[in-house]
Amino acid sequence: MQDTDAKTGKVLVTSASSLVEIVLNEGDHSHFLITIDSENLLRGWDVLKSITTLSYRLPIQHRITAAAVDNTNKFLAVGTNAGESKIVNLQSGGVLYNLPHCS
Repeated sequence: MQDTDAKTGKVLVTSASSLVEIVLNEGDHSHFLITIDSENLLRGWDVLKSITTLSYRLPIQHRITAAAVDNTNKFLAVGTNAGESKIVNLQSGGVLYNLPHCS
């Protein structure tokens, strides 16, 4: 099974992919849920309508192991298995900040 991007037709995820992170803003009343899989594919879900509202591959080299969203659902903080931390624009997927690695 393959999931393709509606705009480009490129394969976004295969059946080998597994769910890594579910991010829910508990203070948010818009019922928006974010999932990230092992291939760094982010999906934004409208829980009430049961539809995907966002779907794109995060432009990050390493596997994402942690994620958190701000209370406005505009920014996503992600951490990788290589110790990277980044702030991402949730709507566009663009990396806004590369945070320094702390050892």
